[in-house]
Amino acid sequence: MFYQAKQKLTKDIQEHPELMKEAKKIFPKFSGHGEKQITKQMCLLVRSLKKQQENFFLQDRQIAEDLGYSSIRNYSIAKAQFFGRIKQNPPLEKRVFEFLDRDLLKTHLLDSERQFLQVLQEYANLDDEQRSKILHYSQIEPYQHKKARLKRKINSSPILAERFSHLFEPPKQEITPQEISQLQQTYQLSLDEEQYQKVEEKEDLKRKAKNNLSYIIKEWPSFEENVVLREQIPSQEKIALSEEEIKNLKKACQRQEEKKEQGSKSNLVQGILTLESSIFGDYVKQCTFEQKTMLALRFGYFNQQPMAVSDIAEIFQVEKEEVRKLTKECLLHSKELLQQEKAKKKIKKDSR
Repeated sequence: MFYQAKQKLTKDIQEHPELMKEAKKIFPKFSGHGEKQITKQMCLLVRSLKKQQENFFLQDRQIAEDLGYSSIRNYSIAKAQFFGRIKQNPPLEKRVFEFLDRDLLKTHLLDSERQFLQVLQEYANLDDEQRSKILHYSQIEPYQHKKARLKRKINSSPILAERFSHLFEPPKQEITPQEISQLQQTYQLSLDEEQYQKVEEKEDLKRKAKNNLSYIIKEWPSFEENVVLREQIPSQEKIALSEEEIKNLKKACQRQEEKKEQGSKSNLVQGILTLESSIFGDYVKQCTFEQKTMLALRFGYFNQQPMAVSDIAEIFQVEKEEVRKLTKECLLHSKELLQQEKAKKKIKKDSR
């Protein structure tokens, strides 16, 4: 009863300035709080918060564990109670905030967000696809959505933006014209005698290009489409044709046209089926078997190496211009499909 009466009296005095003034006349050191203003656990809490302000990647889970709390929830409750208590004691509050940065305490980051920022900073040399794997994302899209939300949160807080906004900035232009030329040799099929190089040799350069995508697209607008088209060429299963088979391709195509064989297991037919199931399929289905074979040779569906226009023209006894026109129409048609698909994905994404 005495303790409850004492609490009520103290509360009344705190809420009425006139009573507080009179109380201080009688008890000059009266503050409205007991002598035991802060416990050892509270000191440890303040010390841990100071560590977190010095190391922004220190997670609440680790602090809760170090302080002996059974869960982050219990730690959060204790922290809220602590700040509620010192708010009622201005001298103590002043002492605490001489030690802690008040503005930093106003920034609220989840443990998952602290971890995300840490990966962005420690693996700045990697691209988003690689960093998403470090963070155990099974697909790149959820990672990108998380990154976009976190970027907005960081930029909405001046103190966080000062520390971390640079992590979300696109990388500076580091790719050279010579490197773009190397990429074009690998991914662009435009010159008559030009042949694709092995994709594996340019993987590092391709990652670098994706990190400088805006710059690449300025110099080479169809970069993304060219990469997708190039990657349609089979890289795992090698569909081989011997020199003798290549020499007699025109006759083989004529036999296929005449017999209309279904379910053939020849390498020639398997190559054409692979072509038809690729991004080029929509265009290829309207072609003759001979035209399909020309395209399969030009795009590298046999022997994993594109054949030159002049060689294809010689095999099929046609003008080089006919091979060029066929190739160009197929590429343009397929690029349009890619662009349409890209536009659909953007609309779907914007509608979420």
